[in-house]
Amino acid sequence: MTFCLLAAAMFSACTQQEDIISEIPDARPALCDFTINASVAPMQAVGSGTSSRSLGPMGPEDENPVKSLAIIQFDSEGNLLQINKTAGNPYYHYRDFTDEGKLPGSLSPELEGVTLYPMSDTRVCFIGNMDEESIQKLIYNEANTPVGWSDFQNKTVEIEYDTDIYKEDGITINDDIGHVNQIYLFGYYEGDLSGSSAPDDGTAASQMSVVLSRLIARLEIGISLGEGVELGNNQIYFRLKNVEKEAYLFLDVDRESYEHDHIEVVTTNRTQNIKEGHGTFYFYVAPHLVKYDKRENATRILLWCVENAVTDPEKELDEKDAYEVLLCNDPKEESQTAAGAYWINRNSVYHVQLTLTYEDQSRQTGAPWGVKQADGSYHYTVNMKKN
Repeated sequence: MTFCLLAAAMFSACTQQEDIISEIPDARPALCDFTINASVAPMQAVGSGTSSRSLGPMGPEDENPVKSLAIIQFDSEGNLLQINKTAGNPYYHYRDFTDEGKLPGSLSPELEGVTLYPMSDTRVCFIGNMDEESIQKLIYNEANTPVGWSDFQNKTVEIEYDTDIYKEDGITINDDIGHVNQIYLFGYYEGDLSGSSAPDDGTAASQMSVVLSRLIARLEIGISLGEGVELGNNQIYFRLKNVEKEAYLFLDVDRESYEHDHIEVVTTNRTQNIKEGHGTFYFYVAPHLVKYDKRENATRILLWCVENAVTDPEKELDEKDAYEVLLCNDPKEESQTAAGAYWINRNSVYHVQLTLTYEDQSRQTGAPWGVKQADGSYHYTVNMKKN
């Protein structure tokens, strides 16, 4: 499944400026004034979810608003352009919609007075919910010179995960484990750009619209007991493994290899949540593509069923004893172009269902990744007797 960023630019041509360009091939056109309307695309659901929740997802005030927006522009040769003549840093426009943290942000902000160059084969990029210091790290290279388009396409942003964990009598009690501290947004326009008004000349600004995508995916992991299964004194522990530390701005760039850097995720005891028959847990993870021959980097669930609670799960639970589920893979027969890759796509919600039973039914299907349902969700059956 591929999520497409949509950006539309609507404007009239600058005839006078185009005449100047034709007479002087190396001349850059004058900056034109734009009003930009931004919005955030809905998260795409992969499969249907469940109404039973043990822990909650992040609230809409954290998932949906545009809190800030930076705008940059590249020309056809890949040069980063100086588009802001009135600011301390000329390479980007930056707007804050939170009134310095007093407001949650805007769902559909309108940016007036944004100056851009009208030109052919240009790229205009929009980076949301990132502070100015981080923006400057993105647009400058190690030599403190502006980044080029080719290098910018391979840029990554570090995801700030909430990794704090709170326990009471050895049982995990905080609801925020698996959340992130900030959801970044990204969108871009690529093509010909025309504008009709110079800044402050009294004419109406050209209009531009962009739809932003969240640089995050949400995993909704449901764990339930099979028919006739009782936990008794058994304890259920699980954690995610191979959660990517950083997210690529562009996933659709043809690159030979992807860098993988994983964060450490703690093992949690969720027995109490599951004893009632079903528990749903929410994790936000960086989107990524893992090629099939690098499946050791695929994001996965590790789940243990043990007879008694342990004091230190990180030391006392061995990975080789865990039931392992590779998440959101795209088998070869479904996507030849991905060569059987393991996708976790941006701006998407994945529904994964694990059923605890005494029979390992998933092995009978011949599908080591479990069973992909007609609604797109993934179902797995865990044989507790093997854990």
